[in-house]
Amino acid sequence: MNRLCATFATLSTLPLLVSGARAADIWVDASYTGATSTGSTTQPFKKIGDTYAAIQPGDTVRVRPGNYYEGVWIKSGSSNALRVTYKSEVKWGAKIITPASTNNGGCFQYWGGNTIDNVSTPSVWGMTEANGHKIEPCGWVTIDGFDLHSDKKDSTGAGTWFQWVHHITIRNCWSHDNTMAGLGANLADYIVIENNIVNDNSVGSGLGNDTLFSSGISNWKVRPWDTASGFHNIIRGNVVFNNHNDLTNPNRSDGNGIILDTTAFDKGTLVENNLIVNNGGVGILLDGSANCTVRYNTLYQNCWDGTAPEIYAQKVTWEPGGAQNQENAVCKNAPVYGNIVVARTNRLAVKVNSDSTNSSAHHNLRWFSGQSAPSGVPAFYGNDGNLNDTAGAGDITGQDPQFVNASTNTWASDFHLQHYSAAINKYTVNTANSSDLDGQKRSGTGSFVDYGAYEYRAFVSEPGFEGLASFAAPYSSWVNGGTFYIDTSNARQHTGSRSAGVWVPAGPTRWNAVLQTLTGLSPNTTYTLTAWVWDANATIGPNAYLGVQTTAGTGLGSLTMTPPTGGYGKYTYTFNTGTLSTLVLSVGYNSPANQNSVFRVDDISVNRKTLLP
Repeated sequence: MNRLCATFATLSTLPLLVSGARAADIWVDASYTGATSTGSTTQPFKKIGDTYAAIQPGDTVRVRPGNYYEGVWIKSGSSNALRVTYKSEVKWGAKIITPASTNNGGCFQYWGGNTIDNVSTPSVWGMTEANGHKIEPCGWVTIDGFDLHSDKKDSTGAGTWFQWVHHITIRNCWSHDNTMAGLGANLADYIVIENNIVNDNSVGSGLGNDTLFSSGISNWKVRPWDTASGFHNIIRGNVVFNNHNDLTNPNRSDGNGIILDTTAFDKGTLVENNLIVNNGGVGILLDGSANCTVRYNTLYQNCWDGTAPEIYAQKVTWEPGGAQNQENAVCKNAPVYGNIVVARTNRLAVKVNSDSTNSSAHHNLRWFSGQSAPSGVPAFYGNDGNLNDTAGAGDITGQDPQFVNASTNTWASDFHLQHYSAAINKYTVNTANSSDLDGQKRSGTGSFVDYGAYEYRAFVSEPGFEGLASFAAPYSSWVNGGTFYIDTSNARQHTGSRSAGVWVPAGPTRWNAVLQTLTGLSPNTTYTLTAWVWDANATIGPNAYLGVQTTAGTGLGSLTMTPPTGGYGKYTYTFNTGTLSTLVLSVGYNSPANQNSVFRVDDISVNRKTLLP
C-alpha cells in the first residue's frame, strides 16, 4: 500500500564506492565564495554533493547553515565503526531544498536496484536482477539534523528516497512539505529513524497513483541483511503530524503517520515513544507486517480522512497475485501495548484484525475525544466491518488521559501528562534501557511506567496539594508568600480533595503567592509552567501572575492572568532555563484595594517543551 516509490528513474551510471579507513571532517558552506574547495574549514565545498569523491568510510560531512539546492546521493561507510555521517552543524540550519529540475527528488537519496520480490533471506543483497543489474547496496550512513524539503513535484519528491540500503540512521531532522513520504526506505534493513519532526508530507496533487502510496514515515518490504535476533529496524522518538494525501483525488489510500508496509520478512521492528497527531490516514498502520512491536506511543485524532482506527494491524490486500503472493500475508507477531490512543468520533482506537496471528493489543489507554472528522471529506479507508476496538488486559477505557494541552495544532500542543492522569504508573516492564520522547529514563513507581510517549516527571512536588494539612515546613515543599492556606472544602478544587486558597479582606493592595523551588532542570532548555486558577470573588481582574524567578528572588518572566470567576481556568507560561538548573515557580496575585478577594490555585505542573515553533 504505502510505498516510497513504485517506479524509479533509470540512472545511466551509479557512483562507485571508495574503500579505505579513516575519520576526517569534510566541510560544506553554501555561502563560501572562494574559487578553490578542498573540504577544509577555510576552503569548504559549496554543495553537499560535491563531497562525494572525497568521502571515505569513517568521515563526517559537516554542513554549515544555509540553503542547499540539491538532492544528495549518499556514500556508503564500511562498518558500524566506520560510518559516513552527514551532519548539520546547527540543527535544521542546513536546509536541503531539492529543485524541481532534479532527476530524483529525494533530499537524501540512494537507489541500488529495482524490486526483487519473494526473497526472504540475506542472499537477496547480492542477487542479480532480470535485466542483468546486480543489487548494489549502500549502508552504514548517519544523517543528522537537516531541514528536508523537496520541490520535486512528482513521485520522487521525498525527504529521504532510499532503496536497497542498510544500517541507515536518520535523526534530529525536520522533514516537511514533501510531495511524497517524509522519511523512510524501501527494500532495506537496519533502518533507525529517531528524534525527527515529520509533518505535512505526502500531499502531492495530480501525480498518479505513486503519490497516493505515501505517508509520514514509511518502511516498505524489509529485506533482512542478516538473521540476527532482536530489533533490526527502529522508529522512535519522532513527532509525526498533518501528513495526508491529496484530498481532491478519490483514489487516495494513505497519508498515514507511520506505516510498516508488507514487511513479512522483517526480523523485528520497534515503534516506540512517537507522538502522532492529526494525520489524514491511520496513526500507525501495520499492513501485512511481521515481528513489529508498537509500544509507548501517543496518538491523537488521526484518520480524519478515513474511517480506520488510530492503530491498525491488518492483512495486505492491495498486492497483486503471482510472484508476490508470499507477501500477501496477515499481520503476525505484533504486540501493541503501553500506548495512549485518542480517536475521533466514529473512529476506532486500536484494531488488530481477527486474521492476524500471534498479535494482541493490551495495556493501552483508549479514549474518544468527541471530535469529528472535517465535514465534506469523503471516507476512503475502511475497516473489516467489525466496529469494535480490540480490547485487552490492562486497558483503560472511558477516561480522558489528561494531557497538559491536547490540540491538533501540534506546534502549540503539549501532550505531557498532568499529575492526575490515569495513564501514570500502569504497566510493569523492565525499564533499564527505556527512555521517553524527552529522552528521559522511564522511572515510574517501582517497576511501573506510564502509558504513552511521555513519562510523567514530578518537577513539582505535591502539584495538587493533596495530603497536605498546611504550608508549614517541613510538611510542604511549597513556600507561602502571603496568607495562603490548604482548602479542603467541597467544590473548591480542580481535582482531588485539596487546593491552595487565600482570602484577603478589604484593605491596602498586597502580594500573595505560593512558591516552590524546582531542581533538576536542564540548562538552556524550554519548559512550560501550567496552573489552574480561580478568582472566586470576582475582584482580582488582570492582576494575577504565573512565572519563574531565581533562588535569590530575581524575576525571570511571568504571564499576566485574568482568572475566570465561574470556576478554574488553565494558564500556561513558557520559559527557558538559560544557564540555570534550579529556579523558583510562583503563582500569585495583587489583592485589590478596599475589596475582599478569594484566589484559588490547583494542579500546577512543569514539563519540558518538545516542539518549538
